[in-house]
Amino acid sequence: TRLSIEELLKSHPEIDCNSDVIIPLIYEEICLREERGEVVERQAYIDRFPRWRDQLGMLLDCYELLAFPSRSVRFPEIGEKLGDFELIAEFGRGAAGRVFLARQTALSDRFVVVKVTPCIGNEHLSLARLQHSSIVPVYLVQEFPDKGLRVLCMPYLGGLTLSQILDTLRATPPEKRSGQSISRLLDTAMDSAPVHISNCGPSKQFLTNATYAQAVCWIGACLADALHYAHERGLLHLDVKPSNVLLTSDGQPMLLDFHLARESCEIADRRVDWIGGTSGYMAPEQQRLLDSLRDGQTSHLLVDRRSDIYALGVLLNELISGSSAIGFVKHSQILDNAGEARSVIEKCLQVDPNQRFQSAEDVAKELRRSLVKPSRETKFVSERIIARLWQRWLPTLCAVAWLASMYSLYAILIRMENAHVLLAQAAGLT
Repeated sequence: TRLSIEELLKSHPEIDCNSDVIIPLIYEEICLREERGEVVERQAYIDRFPRWRDQLGMLLDCYELLAFPSRSVRFPEIGEKLGDFELIAEFGRGAAGRVFLARQTALSDRFVVVKVTPCIGNEHLSLARLQHSSIVPVYLVQEFPDKGLRVLCMPYLGGLTLSQILDTLRATPPEKRSGQSISRLLDTAMDSAPVHISNCGPSKQFLTNATYAQAVCWIGACLADALHYAHERGLLHLDVKPSNVLLTSDGQPMLLDFHLARESCEIADRRVDWIGGTSGYMAPEQQRLLDSLRDGQTSHLLVDRRSDIYALGVLLNELISGSSAIGFVKHSQILDNAGEARSVIEKCLQVDPNQRFQSAEDVAKELRRSLVKPSRETKFVSERIIARLWQRWLPTLCAVAWLASMYSLYAILIRMENAHVLLAQAAGLT
């Protein structure tokens, strides 16, 4: 079950008067409700939080302005047909559009995923140049000007988002999780999926046999590879979070949703009139730039690939600790069960971008090194096993050593006796 903001404030009274925390929390709740298809009523929030009436007024004005395009069009429903796509099931919805499972009748009735959005933004152009094993590809883009809609057609890969996996795993203490826990969730999801596809492969096999820390390191390395690939092609994702990562039915991590992606050169040159992101996952400099733009101020803050690296660190910390991201993550929140990955996550989460990894490629390399380094828990277990084996076999080893020494002594005595005989024989010959 999810905590309401009021319940969260009761648990953490120290943030009750901090608008820098409260307002982003309210905004995140609004976005989550919108994704679930709920109606967001302006007055209801003002009634719930009268202390923040003025700030909420500005927030809701911005929200309604940003959400306006999706409210000015009529989205199709399950059972309807949009071009070649027969909509079978709805996977999710948000302010930017809706995602459906569809049957593409023009191509042997194959099953695909279609994202239906208003004809705004350049997500399709961003995805068109990204062909990577850890980035969900786009098959085609089709626009319907009369409806004001755009369709992005992508492969149906099954699986779950990391957000869905985390929601289920929160009831399990981090120290009791394993890679097999994730593998079983993927199997359960496939059992209830509207369309069944293969859920076997090397990625799934790895997850099944991995510890939880190893699974997190591997997922993080795959995502870091994807980010490095995008960065090398001049794109910043700017919205790395659990709900934007798919773990396919066969266990492959894949980055999705590039609707907030920006050209890195634009941000480096400060030619920025807007920037997006999700509170709690944005790097400090990205959050400050967003706040400045909301206030109508100019800013010289640099947002670059290191901002995506920070967000990846927040995601990995959430996977390890099981706690939701609220505000800027503190190092004390990173649990010991991160094993060797702890130092990697800590470096990703440095407030100063110059203290972070300077490329996602470096993050991937360090996470893969962590996969082959035993954690403190593994070392302790190994030492305990060795101690037990030594205790069990010590009497046998002592007996074998005693017999070996006796045999050696006997052999020496025989050789000495033979030597005396030879000497006596030699004396008789002289």
